[in-house]
Amino acid sequence: VGLCFEHAVFIPAGYKSPLFTDPQRERCPRKDMASAFSEFVLKQHGLQSVEPIRGQVVIVDRQPYVSHPRSDPNSIQRQSYNLDKLKEKLAQLPGVNVQLVRLETMSFREQVKLIRQTHVLIGNHGAALSHLMFMDSSRSHVIEFSYDFNNFFQYMSEWKGISFEMVSIGAWGIGALDEDKIEKTAELIRRYTV
Repeated sequence: VGLCFEHAVFIPAGYKSPLFTDPQRERCPRKDMASAFSEFVLKQHGLQSVEPIRGQVVIVDRQPYVSHPRSDPNSIQRQSYNLDKLKEKLAQLPGVNVQLVRLETMSFREQVKLIRQTHVLIGNHGAALSHLMFMDSSRSHVIEFSYDFNNFFQYMSEWKGISFEMVSIGAWGIGALDEDKIEKTAELIRRYTV
């Protein structure tokens, strides 16, 4: 039994995409396409009227997973430690409500609704930050924990008109959030929620 498609679109892997590999090339020159995509998905899930909640901070907790039978779940890349301490610190800020979430435990619609209600999205460099495409472009912010050379989600934020900050946490985004990084993140949240 064969499989036949009238049309097929093949998308290169994220880091190999022409949108990200040529530093001289304007990235996503039609920013309205990013908004059109977001609006389409929101409408399909009945979420187009969902608005961000001021002070709603969502921290994505990236848990170890097995992506391949030979992978070692004890050596996951792009993982932060001490997210509970970050949550405690941010929860002390006036007007801030913090949620530490594992998106993989939620349906896609639940994920999109939560992200749409989010004022500030915080997470390690990884696919979960792609959800920024569903954030409100006029009132949302993204904070990425990463290593210094990767600007993939910064470009996506620019397409949506969302402010973006990166907090470096070491090689390949692996590391504990020390007091300095927690305080830097808290300062960003103070600035965004004033």
